[in-house]
Amino acid sequence: MMSMETFSTRLGVMRAGWEEGRLVDLALAPDLEADSGKPSPFARRVEAHFHGAKDSFADLRLKTETVTPFAQRVYQAAREIPPGAVLTYGELADKLGSPGSTRAVGTALGKNPFLLVVPCHRIVGATANAGGFSAPGGLATKSLMLAAEGYGVESLWDPGEMERAQEQLAEDPRLGPTVGSVGACPLQPFYPDNPFAALARNVLYQQLAGSAARAIENRVKALGTAPFPHPQEFLELSYDRLWEAGLSGSKIAALQALSRAVLEGTLKVEELKLLPDDQVVAEVSKVKGLGSWSAEMFLLFHLGRRDLLPVKDLGIRKGFQKIFASRELPTPAQMERWSRPWRPYRSLACWYLWRSLEL
Repeated sequence: MMSMETFSTRLGVMRAGWEEGRLVDLALAPDLEADSGKPSPFARRVEAHFHGAKDSFADLRLKTETVTPFAQRVYQAAREIPPGAVLTYGELADKLGSPGSTRAVGTALGKNPFLLVVPCHRIVGATANAGGFSAPGGLATKSLMLAAEGYGVESLWDPGEMERAQEQLAEDPRLGPTVGSVGACPLQPFYPDNPFAALARNVLYQQLAGSAARAIENRVKALGTAPFPHPQEFLELSYDRLWEAGLSGSKIAALQALSRAVLEGTLKVEELKLLPDDQVVAEVSKVKGLGSWSAEMFLLFHLGRRDLLPVKDLGIRKGFQKIFASRELPTPAQMERWSRPWRPYRSLACWYLWRSLEL
């Protein structure tokens, strides 16, 4: 007899069907409610995976009698792709020994009844685009699942990444001379264990020179618990004390809005590291007073995301103008085109563009 459970995850409610210890199906079920009571061990494993635990679920037995023998082979091959890695449809077909079966592989994965356990989200298009995804939420869900496994959220703080980035950029004919003149990048993550502080710091630095912003940051840090005031402390601090620390009225309002969002849970700052870049920008920008620039600086200086290009930042635009000897400030489209050789390390390239203005 088949049993069913529903449980909550950060991606929404999921439904799992079981028969004689084998998984019959697993799917997102946004129209269902989670079972009341304590989550099952499997439900806890799934939620831990979506929070970065990178479970392979290789021990789970699947009931596959209802799918074709070819689909069974596709599913087994997909299960061998480790979390954080991807294959194209063509590469998976080659792995099966059927190089002409790319379309059939896509069809089988499109009918996959075992979301996550048979990781069809790890199969991408031939040109490294996301490809299709039939689960609720479509490609946004696929992107979230990959990000939770570390794909697409690679960081300059990862071992060896900064060195690889600098080596690549040093060889670029346009940016290389600046890399050589400036030298190795000394960047370290700002407030590495405190995403709230990193976001609040970006508010302090909005539209200010670095030296002035650092002075305000030091005064603000002295107003609360080290190394940076907590959200509740910001809400309890009087307007006058924040004003005396050097904050404008708009920045005080932004810090209070950020503090409320964190305390009320409308902005889950601890989960931002599990989101792809565009969704981090979307979530942070929901807070009044924090826009795309604040989110991008958080991605770069706190999470160390390696391939950012903040096309609205004036310093970066001026850096492009200087090293490309452009008469006018470049457009976003020009910046995207000119920066292609720097991928996937455009974040570090931006740091060198800022530094180029000091040479």
